[in-house]
Amino acid sequence: MKGTDPGGDFRRLAVIGVGLIGGSFALAARQRGLVGSVVACARSPETLAVALDRGIADEVTHDPAEAVAEADLVYVAAPVRATETLFSAMAPALRPEALVTDAGSTKAAVVALADRYLAQRCVFVGGHPMAGSDLAGPAAARADLFQHKTYILTPTADTPVAALARMRDIVTAIDGVAVLAEPEQHDRLVAATSHLPHLVAAALCGALGDLAARTGDIRPFTGAGLRDATRIAKGPPEVWRDILLDNRDNLKTALRLFSDEILHYIEAMEAQDAEGLEGLLDKARGFRRSLDP
Repeated sequence: MKGTDPGGDFRRLAVIGVGLIGGSFALAARQRGLVGSVVACARSPETLAVALDRGIADEVTHDPAEAVAEADLVYVAAPVRATETLFSAMAPALRPEALVTDAGSTKAAVVALADRYLAQRCVFVGGHPMAGSDLAGPAAARADLFQHKTYILTPTADTPVAALARMRDIVTAIDGVAVLAEPEQHDRLVAATSHLPHLVAAALCGALGDLAARTGDIRPFTGAGLRDATRIAKGPPEVWRDILLDNRDNLKTALRLFSDEILHYIEAMEAQDAEGLEGLLDKARGFRRSLDP
């Protein structure tokens, strides 16, 4: 991707999609002194009102082109299937020296759209913060959301070295941990580590909801384990709808691996294979422990 390498301080940040992630990025960037003024863009007047009230933004607008017109840093944090519409609307108004990044949970399609709409107008570096909450909207935004969290950057062969370095500096400044990956590699891996867990949690909640409809209130029979296992199912449906559709091929592969593992458990229980069942559980415990710091 061609463009002018950005440098120096960012005088103006435009946040396109000022929800949990976009709002948190703005708060973190302001707290660390990375940006001067902030303009927020969203469709909902209520969302923009909260962004102003919480000090996330100095100005607000419904128009992406208006938001980016004077910005030297643009942060796109909208549902991934809105990316093409937003890039198309933003492109004519972008400054040539602007650095544009995004927070989308899928990357190959986003990077391709950036090449199509933004390549001749600015510099784009794809990003995906592995941070979030079951809460949504700017009311839930907080400056420490990215602290000690993996923040994946997905440069391509055409990404200017200076632009990538600047994005790494930004991630470090907001206390994130920068990790580099090719867009396609990112999508394959997060299909298993992020998208599959959400789908499993959602499917479990759907099944339990169906059970409750037949048997009555099951809440007295639930505990912390169920709440921990299903917390992420409270995420915004419109966001996750787009993620699951956009990364469906990689997710289907991850689902087959998960299905095979479930089958191993079923086979062990049907065979009353205590040793085999314990082995499966021990393997699971070992991997889970490896995720802890």
